Amino acid sequence: MVAQAVAARAKDRLGNGLRRRRKSAHIQSFGRNEMARATTLKNTLLDLYLSGATPYISLHTADPGATGTDEVAGGSYARQAATMGAAAGGATDNTAAIEFTDMPACSVTHCGIWSALAGAWQQGGALTASKTVNAGDTFRFPVGDLDVEEVDV
Repeated sequence: MVAQAVAARAKDRLGNGLRRRRKSAHIQSFGRNEMARATTLKNTLLDLYLSGATPYISLHTADPGATGTDEVAGGSYARQAATMGAAAGGATDNTAAIEFTDMPACSVTHCGIWSALAGAWQQGGALTASKTVNAGDTFRFPVGDLDVEEVDV
């Protein structure tokens, strides 16, 4: 899979009516495939990719590119384990809050996915809006706010 950072998007949810909720971040995975993929295949790829080992989420102060550069440093910042739901409709999101405590003062613009705490860079995406964090603050992705989507190119 080749990663590309993209801006977050709103996601429709059906409940007691239609409501629209903005996500904190949205990451799209692009496969090298000239043909459109069936949703079932997209779901299978995401489930294999994100459930084989615990994915770790990172925060970045600029576009992390293809290698995960510009990761936040300082304070008690560390990558955090993420629990992702089963893919549906070619996408998945976090099923538990992801919290980064005792952050350094910085402006967070992107997030990324790593294969393990000290593992390999996987991909990244832009936050809906950059977030200025003061020293000692907690940066949080509430449940359902981090999207990962498999898309056709």
